[in-house]
Amino acid sequence: EPMSALDGIKATFQNKQFLILFFSTLAVHIAYQMVLANFPYFVTLVLRQTEGDVGIYQGVLIICMALTGPIWTWLNRKYSQRMLLNASMILLGVIFALGFLIGAIDGNTIAVQAYVFVALVGAALGGYLILIYAMMGNVVDYDEMLTNRRREAIYYGTFSFAIGLGTSVGTLILPLLLENFGYTQANPLGVRLAFPVMAVFIFIGYFLFQKYRIGD
Repeated sequence: EPMSALDGIKATFQNKQFLILFFSTLAVHIAYQMVLANFPYFVTLVLRQTEGDVGIYQGVLIICMALTGPIWTWLNRKYSQRMLLNASMILLGVIFALGFLIGAIDGNTIAVQAYVFVALVGAALGGYLILIYAMMGNVVDYDEMLTNRRREAIYYGTFSFAIGLGTSVGTLILPLLLENFGYTQANPLGVRLAFPVMAVFIFIGYFLFQKYRIGD
């Protein structure tokens, strides 16, 4: 039987497992948007390279996400999605936190440090994005047990809203950091501080996710 719009919304937000995934995803996508928006400042102010080099680092990020995708898919056949998603978030949080140190230890190898950093971000982020979409299918299956209906549209729509909201919030936070702490070659502290802030949002997403209980 069809479900009214109001009943459908109520049923969706009564699904606690979905809400856990929703808010965890929101936090992670705030960090994801921040790293994308921070790239031009990071490359030109911290690495002191040209604007044309920004595309190279973004390309490395995308290539590493694509290359490690099959590895995460293979791991998904051997381990639970819940465990792998936890691992990807921990990795991503640690990597983002270490981003603050790029160039602080050895300025002569700053470009190498940056490439390694971007490659590791791509590897961890690629796994997260693969797994989180797969887990949405589990949430839809769980909802069917509760409502006896297949309601993919409202779940994926609400999930997309979380991603869009995370993008908007991340875009608002970064300028505050840059304006308050600096975004010049003489003082790029705001650009560098963005990475620990990203790590904080990743770990918020991680801790929210710990109450998730649906199996594969």
